[in-house]
Amino acid sequence: MAPRGKRLSSTPLEILFFLNGWYYATYFLLELFIFLYKGLLLPYPTANLVLDVVMLLLYLGIEVIRLLFGTKGNLCQRKMPLGISVALTFPSAMMAAYYLLLQTYVLRLEAIMNGILLVFCGSELLLEYGQDLKCKSFSPQHMRLTAPALRSGGSRWLGKGRTASHQHQHLGIQPNEASGQSPNQGHGLRLLHSTTGRGRPAPF
Repeated sequence: MAPRGKRLSSTPLEILFFLNGWYYATYFLLELFIFLYKGLLLPYPTANLVLDVVMLLLYLGIEVIRLLFGTKGNLCQRKMPLGISVALTFPSAMMAAYYLLLQTYVLRLEAIMNGILLVFCGSELLLEYGQDLKCKSFSPQHMRLTAPALRSGGSRWLGKGRTASHQHQHLGIQPNEASGQSPNQGHGLRLLHSTTGRGRPAPF
């Protein structure tokens, strides 16, 4: 995430995604009516018509996923959704080129609409690449800002541990005594430093 006061999301890219979404919805509806027109009035082979309609539905799925991931990656400043959107831009552009050049019958209206889609794809690809570079350039700076704070915090905790150890040694307290454990715990039979009246060490 970006620090406060620093915006990494691209406003032009978000505007392009918004306009592209509305434009593609209009494009999809117009293409359905155009296929209906061509199927009724032109000698359109049935197999080719079915193939073009199926590819149009596939194109719809690709474009919706591409725009959703692109918008999420731009607004949340995440590289993975941006990368998915960039990868889906190429099949989306290939679909637009197919309907522009390779389908059975290409109307002038279709040529104009698919040309606009190719302009959208090219512009968004350039802006997404720049946005990805911006996110990569921000990540090392963010790590450099947080690393000194972590090092100073670790040194502070180490200093506290050394100070407590020196205090215990100065007072003659063993580490197990400072932690509240019994000095004889886990050592079996042990002799006390004090002696009995006969001068012999007393068994524990």
